[in-house]
Amino acid sequence: MDQTGMGIDNNGPPTQRSPAVPTVMLPAIREDHLEAHVSPVPALTHSNVTSESASKLARAGQDKWKKAENRLRCALIESNLRDVRGVAIFTMQLTYPRSIKEQQCIDWASRVEERKRLDENRPDYFQSRSYVSWVNSLPDSRFEESDPYDIREMFRTLLYNWDSHEAANARNETKKAEIRLGVDAMIELAFQFRYEGKHSRRAEVDLLLPALPWVATAGNVCMIELPSDWRDYLTSLPNYHIFCADTSTLAVITFASEAKIKDEKVAARQLTYDLCSGQHQRRALGFDDSKIYGAVLVDKRFRIYESEWYGDTVRVFPTNRSFDLGIFDEFISCYITLCRLADFEASNVKLVFDTWNSEQGKQTIKDRNITESQKAPWRKESPASASGWPSKRRRGSGEADDMESLDTYDLEQFEDDADVDKDPTKVRTAVEEEVPPGGDPLNERNLRVFEYLARAKHFPGSEVGDVRTQNSAVSYGGMA
Repeated sequence: MDQTGMGIDNNGPPTQRSPAVPTVMLPAIREDHLEAHVSPVPALTHSNVTSESASKLARAGQDKWKKAENRLRCALIESNLRDVRGVAIFTMQLTYPRSIKEQQCIDWASRVEERKRLDENRPDYFQSRSYVSWVNSLPDSRFEESDPYDIREMFRTLLYNWDSHEAANARNETKKAEIRLGVDAMIELAFQFRYEGKHSRRAEVDLLLPALPWVATAGNVCMIELPSDWRDYLTSLPNYHIFCADTSTLAVITFASEAKIKDEKVAARQLTYDLCSGQHQRRALGFDDSKIYGAVLVDKRFRIYESEWYGDTVRVFPTNRSFDLGIFDEFISCYITLCRLADFEASNVKLVFDTWNSEQGKQTIKDRNITESQKAPWRKESPASASGWPSKRRRGSGEADDMESLDTYDLEQFEDDADVDKDPTKVRTAVEEEVPPGGDPLNERNLRVFEYLARAKHFPGSEVGDVRTQNSAVSYGGMA
């Protein structure tokens, strides 16, 4: 049993592991990650309700939100924080690699903190504690010789991401894309790009829901793709779309997060959509009922949420585990917690995959899948964006938060309609989508490839395709 208490052995000697990350904030995308993690199933039939309606509903009054919860068979429990002191991921004492006490790390962190303190544009900058004082205050029992989460290799990257997030908050940004950029990169490192990362993190993903508003766009979703032979089997079944939480990917959701400026209630409601979709997908796939965790970022506060089935309702709770990401040591602690959570989820999913890989277990899962495919589908088929085209307005691309209130159709219309579960194909389409003649569709995969190639061209000194290079063309603050 390793230090996380989750039975995952990540404690091999650091010298046996390859370097973990580049020193740029957002790592380059490896082509094998694109192929391995987001293999699509065939395109599905379109419905035409878009995610802006879900965003508008998340901002609606309590009465309308309660109606939506009843339709979706979910419940956001806001009245009290869920105590997670009994969950090993969160309660085992955090330990840190001894390398964070090295003078080089202290100098890097102190340099960034001093720059913030001397910034004439920030006369009110207040630092509750410095990095060096925090490190020196830790007892020796909080340090270990091993480095299971590759913190030594990615220390500068974490510092860079923290600086980006903290500076955006200091500027009182009105664009959530600014405050979440560094935090999104940290999530991606914890779940995907560190040495033991087994997930794929995707941003701005349309997730399907069991009732109106039918689809919601998740800020961040982490997934693990199903084995190839399982995917092939599922696509042979009727109503195979019920095995996808998004429009076309046969991958199980393992984590989700949302970000907002000032308004945790709206962010929590949007996270409720994400976790509701993930829980319904797991039941359809034949997973045993279990918790799925998520998080909400509001300004500097990053709070963990958990979801679980209660009968036929998905309940979502805020927990008492949160982090003040305005402080660098809290940023590091949050990263370690997310790494533990990523390993915990990967371990749980692997147990199901191991069952699939046994002869008896495979037949049991197939029987469950056949039964689910013959039931009334828990979700409609894909929304208008199933072809892979980007939405008319790509969320997270820098728009102010108030842009999310743009209408695509009248939310009041379906809220006041007695037949709230009417066929969504009767609602007018928000975006007409078609593949241009003579060209490939601008789907998410192609867009990420274009971004990847552009970055490789812009930083020719980097090793194209290798996210774990130590020779990135960009180093932070002259710290190379």
